[in-house]
Formats: sequence, C-alpha cells, structure tokens
Amino acid sequence: MTKKLSLPQARQRITELEEQLVRLQQQPVAERLREAEVKLNESLQTLATITETLPSPLFYKNAEGVYTGCNQAFCDYLGKSREQLIGHTVYDIAPAELADVYHRADLELMQQHGTQTYQAQVRYADGSDRDILFNKATIGDPDAEVLGLVGVMIDITEIRRSELEMRNLRNLLRNIIDSMPSALITIDNQGRVSHWNQRAEMLAGLPADEAIGRDIHQLLPLLSSDLALIDQALISRKTRKISKVLRESQGVKQFFDVVIYPLVADDVSGAVIRIDDVSERVQMEKLLVQSEKMMSLGGLAAGMAHEINNPLAGILQNMQLIRSRLLSESPADQQLAAELGVDLEKMRQFHLQRNIPEMLDRIAEAGQRAAKIVQNMLSFSRKESTELLPCDLKLIIEQTLELAGKDLDGSYDFRAIRIITELADNLPPVLGVKSQLQQVLLNLLRNSAQAIYSWCELSAGPEIRISATTDNRRVTIRIADNGPGIDEKLRNRIFEPFFTTKELSSGTGLGLSVSYYIITDTHKGSLTVNSAPGEGARFNISLPICPTQPMYTI
Repeated sequence: MTKKLSLPQARQRITELEEQLVRLQQQPVAERLREAEVKLNESLQTLATITETLPSPLFYKNAEGVYTGCNQAFCDYLGKSREQLIGHTVYDIAPAELADVYHRADLELMQQHGTQTYQAQVRYADGSDRDILFNKATIGDPDAEVLGLVGVMIDITEIRRSELEMRNLRNLLRNIIDSMPSALITIDNQGRVSHWNQRAEMLAGLPADEAIGRDIHQLLPLLSSDLALIDQALISRKTRKISKVLRESQGVKQFFDVVIYPLVADDVSGAVIRIDDVSERVQMEKLLVQSEKMMSLGGLAAGMAHEINNPLAGILQNMQLIRSRLLSESPADQQLAAELGVDLEKMRQFHLQRNIPEMLDRIAEAGQRAAKIVQNMLSFSRKESTELLPCDLKLIIEQTLELAGKDLDGSYDFRAIRIITELADNLPPVLGVKSQLQQVLLNLLRNSAQAIYSWCELSAGPEIRISATTDNRRVTIRIADNGPGIDEKLRNRIFEPFFTTKELSSGTGLGLSVSYYIITDTHKGSLTVNSAPGEGARFNISLPICPTQPMYTI
C-alpha cells in the first residue's frame, strides 16, 4: 500500500526532486554516457558469463543471418573458433543444401516474430550423431522490427536412449508375460484390472483393452464362488491359493489353480492373480493313482492266482473223474457193480433224471471260468518277455471284427450292431503283439455291445464306430458306441482291477484293467475313455508308430 504524505512532506519531496534534476542537468553529457557505457558493459559481461557457463551450444544471429555471438559449447559443436563463426553465415560453415534449409527456417521464424522448438539429429565435429532439441526465439520488441534471433541446442541423446531402452524393456516384459502359459492379471486395491495378458484374454474371451479398468469381479465367472478370497488377499496382504477350480463347458471339464499375490510397491497396492490350467496334471494324477492301484494289486493278484490255481486244478480233475465213474461203463465199473449187486443202467437213469450230468457240466463251466480268471490275474500281475513286431492295425481291426461277429454271448447279438469303420489309408505299422492287440480290441467291442444292449432307453439302432488316424508319431484308434455312457465316478474307476458294474456271472472286472496293462505297459501307449451319461462312450487307444529299428524285445 502506498504511504500517504502530508502537504509539508509532499512539498519537501518535490523540492528534493527538483534539486536532483538540477544536478543531473548540470552533469556533463560525456559523463552520463560513460556511466551508461559502464552499465552496458557490466550487463554484457554478465550475459557473456552466463552464456559461457551453459553446457548447451548457444548462438546469436542478426536479421541478415550473420552470427554475432556464441558460446564455447557452440564452437566445440562445430569444431570451429569464434573467429571462424562471428561475422559469418550458415553458408560458410554448412553444405549448401543444408544451409538453404537452415536459412529459410530462420527467415520464417523472424517473419513470424516468435519462438520455435523442434528436434533433429545432427552430426558433431567428432563424427558422432546426436539427438538435439533446438529452441529459437527472435530478438527485439514484438511491435518493432526484428533485430535477430538467439538459439539454444540441448543434447537429448541420452534421454532418447533411456526412453528407447525403457520402451524396449517394457516390450520385452510384455512379451515375456504374454508368452507365459499362465493367465496373469494385475488389479489395484479397488479390484480394477490394470494388466491383462494374452492367456487371460483366451481364458475369459475378452481382449485387454476391454478388460483394463473394469472390476475383476465382473470379468471372471470362473472364480465366481471364490472371489471373496481376492478381497481377503487385498485386505490381509497374504497370499491366497485355490486349487483345482472346476470349469465345465460343453461337456469338457477343465481344472485351474488360482494364486493371488498381494502387491505393495511405491505406495501402490493391489494384487497379481495367476491362473494355471492344471487339467493335464489332474489327469496325470488320476493315472498315477490308477497305476499305483494296479501295482499294489498286482502282487495280490499273483499270490491269489497261484493259491487258487492248485486247488482249482484238483477240482476240475476230480470232477472229470466223477463224471467218468458215474456215466461210463468200464469193465472195472461193471465188475464192481456185479459184486455189489447194483444195476448200472438204473443208476444211470437215476442220474439222468436227477440232472446229475447237467450239474457236472455247470461245475465244469464254472471251473473253466475260474481258470480263465486265474489266467487273467497272472497276465495282469506278471510281465513276460514279449517280442514286439511290426503290426498292420488295419488288418488286425478287420480280423477282430470277424471274431466279434462269431461271439455267442447270450446277452447281445453282435451281428445286429451297425459297425462303421473309418480307417485312414496311410496307417503306418506299430510295434506290438498281434494277439494282445486283438484281445484288447475284442474286449472293448464286447464291452460296447454289452453296454448298448443293457440300455433300455436306446432310441436308435445299436451302433459302434471304429476309426483310426495318425499324426506321423502315433496311431490313434477310437471305438465309440451309442450306449448309455459312463458318469464321472465310474470313469475314474473303470480301469481298476476287479471293478465291474456287471453281475457276477457276466464279468470279472479284469478285462479293462488287463487291456490297460497291455496297452500302457507292454506297448508303451495310452488307453483313455471319454464319456458322459446318455452320450455313449469312446475309448481311445494311442500307440507309437514303428521306429526305424524293425523289432525289439522287452
């Protein structure tokens, strides 16, 4: 605020100013010029000091484009002295084609009477190429004629290099993250997505640009029942893990492991969500469990088979003797009957009327069936030396279908089943044992036939489809039926030894387990089943093709 003066004070101030004006008027003009020159020199010296201390090249030009001043950094940039620059134009220091470009740009700037900023790559006197930021401004009153221009060159080479390295690093990290088999999602402390890699795009069916910024709770129906764990991880800042999350789509089941890592860095909190498809691992775990069961039961099967085999042989042998003694007419039987006064003919009639021969046949049939069970148990438990030879799968499948057509099983009529074969023409040979492969195929065909005929809801005619394809590494055989299908609980146990859903008189529970052993152990292949209730069953046999060596022994 300006201080108000009283009338006497104002008069005193006016008197002082008048006296000062008189003194100035009395001072010689030459002295006043000298003082102004001193002050001007001081200002120029200060300006020169400032320009020389600048690390960036700086230059002045007049309105005609003649250099009127520069600092040492500008001299170093051009590799010239001040004497070679001051009083000269750009035509004296640059090639003509470049000098024309620079001169026209300077004239346009001075006509506009303003400032100009641009980037360009220039070559220094030492031969190095540098990225330079040019800042130019005209000199003079905006309302008067332009006196010239001043320019400053700022070396931004390192800044540009750092920016490029950062860009390359970001691209590298993005590529690494996108190439990972895991879905990686970053969220902030509000649950909003800040990063969404390619695997996450595939999993959710949503591109990153549509997912970023949205609430994670709306984007992952896979975690709909476990989304509370994300909030817990954000609050507690502790890692949370969900194992084997099930997602089923169009009858296909997938399992996922989900890990939520709290993230705290530079006062920014959030979490990283990693989602891994572990469907193959879950399947392998099931196969390992299956394999362990078979290994543990193998010893038991071997022991049981040997223990049962001996008394069973005695039973069958003595049953044959009983049949012979009761129904034959050997001299020894006739002599003993005469001694005891027994009529052999009446005794035979008695046996026939009491169905003794039929009972003996049943005993023999049961004994033979038990012997076959023992044989299967031994095959299941004992690995015998087997020579693997090249096998023509197409021929084996055709011969197996002929055998199946002669099957006299009373529970089904195989000849009434429609058989569809789709066998590739170029099937390569596989190493195997022909009889064992036939045994597996015949077993699977019988199981399909029994399943079809046991299903009371079969609407179409019974049908089995057999296909065989190759990918030049393996041959895959598929046997599919239109029967009742198999639910998940039964699928998990279908290859277990002694497991069966059939009546005791119809199945032993060893057929599929022995088939599994033959394919996986002897032939180094795989045997799997895909099915759902009401959709039939499809068994898949995968066998490695014949290698360069024609045969080997295991």
